[in-house]
Amino acid sequence: MRGFYQVRHADPRVNEADSTRRACGGGVYVIGGDAEPEVVQWRPKCIKCVRIRFSMELLYSVDYRSLPKTSDFLLEEKTVCSLSCQNILAFSRLSNASKDGCPFEVVHEVCVFDLDRPWEEFQVTTSPVPVVYMRWDPSGTRLLVVNAEGTFTVWIMQDHLINRWEEFGSTSLPGEEVLVLAWLHSGIQVLFNPDKRDVVAYNEKFQRSKFNPTVTLFGNKPMEGWMGVTSTGMVTVGLLQDSGVPAKRKLITAKQCLAPGYLRFTQADIAFMATGEVMVAASEGTVAAAVQCFIVTVEVENNACVINSSAGASFFLKSLTDYSNRDNQVLHVSKICFLNRENSDVLLVCCAGPGHSSVEVWHLLEQTMPLHRVFQSAASPEAACKMPKWMHKASIVTMLI
Repeated sequence: MRGFYQVRHADPRVNEADSTRRACGGGVYVIGGDAEPEVVQWRPKCIKCVRIRFSMELLYSVDYRSLPKTSDFLLEEKTVCSLSCQNILAFSRLSNASKDGCPFEVVHEVCVFDLDRPWEEFQVTTSPVPVVYMRWDPSGTRLLVVNAEGTFTVWIMQDHLINRWEEFGSTSLPGEEVLVLAWLHSGIQVLFNPDKRDVVAYNEKFQRSKFNPTVTLFGNKPMEGWMGVTSTGMVTVGLLQDSGVPAKRKLITAKQCLAPGYLRFTQADIAFMATGEVMVAASEGTVAAAVQCFIVTVEVENNACVINSSAGASFFLKSLTDYSNRDNQVLHVSKICFLNRENSDVLLVCCAGPGHSSVEVWHLLEQTMPLHRVFQSAASPEAACKMPKWMHKASIVTMLI
């Protein structure tokens, strides 16, 4: 079934009658429903959409199924995978734990393999319950595994060997559903300058911007760890203390609610700010509810982790006024994600319903609010305060014919 793509822009000067000439907000690609994949790309300063047709070639296919393909029992199997910066893929799978092949004695394995040598797989760990989340650290040597019981376990390579793994530490949040998981920012941010792509010197192609680590120690040294957000609004943080000696390794954990009231989220995402703070955007799943944002800070005091959370700027979706009033449209928020995890200024919100889907682009700006003359002083009569505010930039709507 083919969809009809309509791009809507927040600027009223855009001609809404001509569907082929749209001013759009940039950085998003939409795959069409043709037999051949079709990508619709819109850019901030273009007046029409760019359609690109491409074809992908299968390089290789490897079957890691450990259970027989034909069985009298149907087992619910969901594969979770994560790719590291060293081209090492970690994935989960079902495996039979009994020697006689009993279909009820199954375990969930976590395995890794190198993309250049996919025929060699190595086991990291096994779990009696399904694995729901996996995330590599920025160096590609530590793997964080979360299972359905809410247990967070960090596995590290021994002597940088892919076939030897050991457990660094673990913590548990029973009954919590993890929505998003991310390793803390180390403060190293290297940006590629496209204007100097033809320059021979690499130090001019790549620029390092000022970015504060999420957690710092003495001397502004970054501390490694992770942060996760659950469906009840719980923020969990795990910090790794690694002195190089296995006996002195320690995992510092802490948890804190985003707000003092009761929360129930279905979608969430994390973005790091240049000031060292973390922005968490979450939604309850309904279009009528606001997309809430929180500012989270993590500190280490007296060898303990302290988490502070404050409310940020929130907003209501544009689809609430455009499409939710129709009788045949029951919309829900299907996905929330920042355009860049190292930039909290652009947020993408996806809404879905029967016969309708949309992607909204929101931009975080600082709005200047003039002060009342009662609060103005003689030294600065034109003083004003700046408040963060989300502005709607663009929307792309897909309607089935």
